[in-house]
Amino acid sequence: MNKPNDTRPQTLEAAEFVLRDAAGRIGARLDIGPTGPRLLLFDANGTTRAGLAVTGDGPGLTVYDSNGKPRAGLAVIGDLPVLNLLDPGGDTRASLGLAEDGPGLTLRDASGNARATLGVTDDGPALALRNPAGKTCAFLSVTHDKPALRLSDASGKSRVGLTVTDDVSTFTVDDVSGRTRASLGVTEGGTALHLYDASGEPRAWLLVTDEGQGLELRGPAGPAIIIATPDLRNPPTGRKSKRAAAYSSLRPQGRRDLVRSLRDRAERWTQEQPRSESHEQRCRHGIEHGHR
Repeated sequence: MNKPNDTRPQTLEAAEFVLRDAAGRIGARLDIGPTGPRLLLFDANGTTRAGLAVTGDGPGLTVYDSNGKPRAGLAVIGDLPVLNLLDPGGDTRASLGLAEDGPGLTLRDASGNARATLGVTDDGPALALRNPAGKTCAFLSVTHDKPALRLSDASGKSRVGLTVTDDVSTFTVDDVSGRTRASLGVTEGGTALHLYDASGEPRAWLLVTDEGQGLELRGPAGPAIIIATPDLRNPPTGRKSKRAAAYSSLRPQGRRDLVRSLRDRAERWTQEQPRSESHEQRCRHGIEHGHR
């Protein structure tokens, strides 16, 4: 506390404060820059190596290389903390941000295009890989403990998908329009292969389950050929018979009922499609806004 007769000023005001060493070299500067107050630190050569500033977007810390080029920046933009790593040209190549729905990491190429994004939301983690045009060509996610992989073409349309749920693994192949043309599902009870036409209508099933095996070929009006092979066993021994029992006919009622039952089960197995665009968008949220 100042004494009553202390005449020293209580407030010191200036447009700029500069600290210098014994040789007169600048070491620090506190001033009001073009965008707000800032504190700059210099090395022995007088090169700016660190800066702390507050702008209209929020506070930020910038670290510079030996040439005075910004190479790393830590900022809070709005309510979003962001860490940016820059190349020698000053372009951001990596961004780490934390949004309301979770953290995310974005990696960019030399042209500034986002090529890889890793994010974590309440739904789970996700990794997106993109081509130079910004289209996602590979997307790997784990949503509520269910992993999924989606591969897309250069236009970003899904072409191949792989999903795993609690009781089924599904592999799908799509055409250029994004329609599923083939799907393979595997569960504890058996395996099913579905083939679809260009309009998405199922045309063929190949099924192997605990109940037996079945093949169905369908035309526009419905089943055309059905072949079913029940899982026969030798009654005295309980072992499978070495002889194959195959049945084929046009619209056979008994075999058709069996294959329809197997097919319905297989269709349920192959319903899990890796459609995770919304999850990807949530993982990217905040990262793109943090890159400035």
